[in-house]
Amino acid sequence: MSAKRIVRRIPGRRGRGKTDWTRVGAISDREIESAVKADADAAPPGAEFNAEAIEISPMLSIRRAAVRL
Repeated sequence: MSAKRIVRRIPGRRGRGKTDWTRVGAISDREIESAVKADADAAPPGAEFNAEAIEISPMLSIRRAAVRL
């Protein structure tokens, strides 16, 4: 038997989310900024990340997608 639980969804019926929107709305911008500064994973990528980036033309991607269809 699989260890994964199978969840069935009915189209058009959404389950209730777990987000506490009242709590989210109560957080100030300063609290968000301080939390981002304290979280090392939230830091923006540095120059070494951009040095390895490859720029791709959007039109080239569209042409490739059209050819695959």
